[in-house]
Parts: sequence; C-alpha cells; structure tokens
Amino acid sequence: MTVGLEFDFINAMPGIQISNAYDEEPLIHFEDFADGFILKAHAHSDFHKDYAYGMQAGLLYPFWRIHHLSAGYEQYRYWRRGFCFKEFHVEANTYTPFFKSFVHLKIAYHKRYQKKRLGLEAGIMPAFYHQHFYLGISGGYFGEYYTYSAYLQTYYYKNLLGLRLEFRQIDRFGFFNVGVHFIFKRTSLIKL
Repeated sequence: MTVGLEFDFINAMPGIQISNAYDEEPLIHFEDFADGFILKAHAHSDFHKDYAYGMQAGLLYPFWRIHHLSAGYEQYRYWRRGFCFKEFHVEANTYTPFFKSFVHLKIAYHKRYQKKRLGLEAGIMPAFYHQHFYLGISGGYFGEYYTYSAYLQTYYYKNLLGLRLEFRQIDRFGFFNVGVHFIFKRTSLIKL
C-alpha cells in the first residue's frame, strides 16, 4: 500500500494520495486486494473553497497483450482561478519492445465550463527507465484544447520511499505536484 503526501505548487493546494502501488508499476505490485486489482484515490484542498479529488481502478493483465486496463473519475473546483472540470476516462497500457516501455492510450469525456468534450490521450510510460527512475509523457486533444502531462518518479531507501514530480496542463490551466510516497509492504506491516 502507498500513502503519498503531495503539494500542488501552481495552485497552492496540499493533498494526499492512497493506492495499492498503482503508480509504482511496473516496479512493485502488492497484492493487498485480489490478484491483479489496482486502485488509486487522491484529494487536494485549500481547506476553504478550492478542492480536487479523483479515483482510478483497474486490472493487471485483463486481456492478452494488455498490461493494465482502468477506469477513473476526476473533479476539480478551483473557484479562485475560475476552473471547474470533470473527467471520466478509460485507459489501457501495453508493452512495446520497439520503445522498451508501455504505450498508454486514454479515452476521456471532459465537462468544462458547461461544455462537454470527448477526446483521446496517448503517451509512453515509462519513457525512460534506469534502475529506480521513471519518466512518463502523454498528450491529448479534445476538440478546442490540448492536454499535456509528464511525471518523474524515483525510489529511495529499499524502495520504501518514493519521490514523484508531476505536471499536467488542461488547455491553459496547469498543475505541478510534488509528492513523497511511503510504500508499506505487507511483510513490514506484519512486523509492526
């Protein structure tokens, strides 16, 4: 299980993330739930008016050549900056020997400023992998605007502590999260 403390520097929003090693793929997967089930939830708030939350659930190896398939929901209400946004999505990853990484494809439905858009995102993750260092990039198009995202993740101290930098841009609205993730293995929890 992973618990992460995050801070969005662009929007000055602290947050928390909990998962059963969703972001740690392909390095680690803990079978806290049924074999092959992965889950991630996150929330950010300024403890006044602005908040964001989301959840993503998926399966590892649901079909031949598909590494993982997932569905998720995210909502952002940043009143100070006038940004209200909802996203429903389905995504799939598959390994390609050509890139020596996972190709990521996401179909998403966005509701933004009372406008509804269906779009597609694609990317590579990890685009660069060296021991415990990962980088992922993706981009998408939603009719009137583009989305971009990139993350960098690394692990320290016996793979129990992770640092994650994540940038995401939705049209002209950006997020820059810095997170410290604490990874709890079942064996270390039993010893406590």
